[in-house]
Amino acid sequence: MTPIPTNPSHIIPQDDRLESVTAQVASGVSTRGDKGHSQSEEQQNAEAASENIVGRPGGADGPHVDQIASVRAEQVRKLAELREWVRDQQEIEILEDVRRRYVLGDRSAIQSITITPNGATKPKTIQSRPNLPRPGPPHTYKKKNRADYDMWERDCESHYTQVASEFETEEQKVDFGIQYVSQTLKTLWEVYCQQQALICSEWKPTWEMLKQKMLDALGTPAERRQAAYNSLKRCKQRSGQSPTDLLAYLSRLWEEVGDYNPQRHVNEFVSALSELIRNNLFLLPVNQRETVPQVEEQANAIYRRLLKSNKIGNRKFRGSKRKQGPSEPSEDQRSPKRSKRGRRGQKRSAKGESQSNSPAIAQGSIKGNGGNTRRGYGRGNGRGRIKSGDAATYHSRHRVPRIG
Repeated sequence: MTPIPTNPSHIIPQDDRLESVTAQVASGVSTRGDKGHSQSEEQQNAEAASENIVGRPGGADGPHVDQIASVRAEQVRKLAELREWVRDQQEIEILEDVRRRYVLGDRSAIQSITITPNGATKPKTIQSRPNLPRPGPPHTYKKKNRADYDMWERDCESHYTQVASEFETEEQKVDFGIQYVSQTLKTLWEVYCQQQALICSEWKPTWEMLKQKMLDALGTPAERRQAAYNSLKRCKQRSGQSPTDLLAYLSRLWEEVGDYNPQRHVNEFVSALSELIRNNLFLLPVNQRETVPQVEEQANAIYRRLLKSNKIGNRKFRGSKRKQGPSEPSEDQRSPKRSKRGRRGQKRSAKGESQSNSPAIAQGSIKGNGGNTRRGYGRGNGRGRIKSGDAATYHSRHRVPRIG
């Protein structure tokens, strides 16, 4: 424990201690204040210098940048003037050409240009068409079944895609599609249009409306579904029909029925195949005919193999092939049939008709008078025989002297 000094000279009065501490603090504050003031002055001087540089026009290189900007502005102005002059010259040439054609008698020359609201002339542009062959006429829809409708729809939409420049509006599409339906369906569509026009004067037909109306002609959705279901039950592969074509037909029926069961599709597809293809298909492993694409692939391979071996296909074609021996020439290689020679006493004219080359018949002969010259029929005068029934008539008209 530190002893407390008892000498009064070593004891610093409390007031004097406070004064010394206050003096030290004041001196420190003044020192820091001088340093902060100097730093703030340097910062202000730097900011003023930067403001002086930025504030001058063009920055550090003010005169050079101003010169570039003025040159650029002059170029833009001159370019705009030249473009305007070229545009005016082109418009003058177009209008002069139109006037020249109109004076020469081309009245449609004025229709080849369009005057815009701001007074500018705009020539009408003709859309280019690809130099491709036009598609054939579409299938005529006769309300037979869903396949008949699908063929008509597909062919019409193919025209709308390939010749798009001719079918820009819905009215053009409707006018084209209604041409390839039966007369009964045309009448049905005309009556429908008249009814809609009475309800709303601004009504206009569209291609989607026409398709829906033609589809409704097959019956209500329930009736179409039932008809498709009946077709699925009795569907069989026809002679000359490939498995791919059969699958396309079945797909339309499945879509109409609304059946999306893959296993049922496989069973119906296999049962619709011909018996010869189905028997060969059952010889394959099960894992190669589990899905519809697998069945189609294997069935096509079998179909091509049987078609090559002449076991399936057109029966008439196969029969003619069997009758024609391997060494016998084909029908195209045979020589043409020679014409028959004319009979004795006849000659052929330039047209190929037979004409008699015998002398004219005597006027008084039996043949010349319509008598029958075949032997064994009745009596005659030796120059020919006549029927017994015609003897009285003949002798009554002609006096034939009796011999002996």
